[in-house]
Amino acid sequence: MAQYYDTTPWLIPKADDRLAALFRQHGSFFSVKKGSMLDAINIKGDGHNVTFLQAGLLGQCYDTGEPGRPHAISIVLPGRIINYFDYLGIDHQAEKFMVLRNSDVWICRLDTLKAALKEEGLEELYHRYCMDCIASDYGAFMLMFSTQTEERLGHFLLSLAESLGCRPKGDVLFVPLKLTYTELSYVMHSTVKTIERILAKWHQAGALSSNRDGFTLSLRFFKDVTADHYMWRDCVTASYSGQSRR
Repeated sequence: MAQYYDTTPWLIPKADDRLAALFRQHGSFFSVKKGSMLDAINIKGDGHNVTFLQAGLLGQCYDTGEPGRPHAISIVLPGRIINYFDYLGIDHQAEKFMVLRNSDVWICRLDTLKAALKEEGLEELYHRYCMDCIASDYGAFMLMFSTQTEERLGHFLLSLAESLGCRPKGDVLFVPLKLTYTELSYVMHSTVKTIERILAKWHQAGALSSNRDGFTLSLRFFKDVTADHYMWRDCVTASYSGQSRR
């Protein structure tokens, strides 16, 4: 499968196993229920915390100003580390994390993680990971403000497939994760009705089918979107690279 993106918009990359191991060694384990907010978890000590998602599904959110109704701007898959803004010293008071599925997380105090990274010689690796996560967020924002909902949804599904390491069989690609209409509406900053209409249109055209385990894409149908990925990718890479050198 060709790589569509230098980063995967809406989906931060998987963390190196060496980084994940630090959370199991120095963090605290929690099981969290669907519908809760991750920032409700507190561990002893002052300062910020950093979280590794071991299993489940999270939504990275921003505060809309409506109590209890944040909108997800990205999906967090297992094997990812969040709260990367804290490590880089970037203010992100509006950032929240919604538990989309029952999840298992390891939470580590930021000062503890920094000490462990230094001791293991992994500071550069983790810094690079944090920058890759920001590049993913940046890519999502670029697509959010430059594409219509239908095109944006096509980009997201292909980004999800790439993030999960899916491989096509001919022109067909199976993605083993099924998101609800509500979850997709959060990611797309759209309404449930709009998502239903687009997916129904794609089903009718034979571009997409789904079952309880995931969904199947016809890559032939998405050829216009995939061709545009390369033009978009060059734009994002150039913009992000310029910022990272500052």
